[in-house]
Amino acid sequence: MLKKIGVDVIGFAEKHPHFYKKANPDEIRKECLKGLKFIKMVYQKKRYDILILDEINISVRDGFLNEKEVMDIVCAKPEKLELILTGRGAAKKIIKKADLVSKIEKVKHPYDLGIRRRIGIEY
Repeated sequence: MLKKIGVDVIGFAEKHPHFYKKANPDEIRKECLKGLKFIKMVYQKKRYDILILDEINISVRDGFLNEKEVMDIVCAKPEKLELILTGRGAAKKIIKKADLVSKIEKVKHPYDLGIRRRIGIEY
């Protein structure tokens, strides 16, 4: 949906073992590290005003990235770039460094009834 309106969307480590039982943790880590390398390149080019690292906190929580790797990205952020990190279970150091922290809590969701992700809604 975002691509249709001209937003650049680049995905890394799109399969999590919770949903894809055969997902290889080592491959997921490699993909996450590719993502960090990409972010560093984005910082150098200063092409964007906003960068959303969707579910990066999950990557730390579940051990695919470590807290220091993400803190390095947060601390190296160009001054004028708005950096948004999403995902449950953000590390305390990341929360402390953040300017704004929100907690969005699911009350009811179709997934609870066994309804899988839907195009245009969850992805």
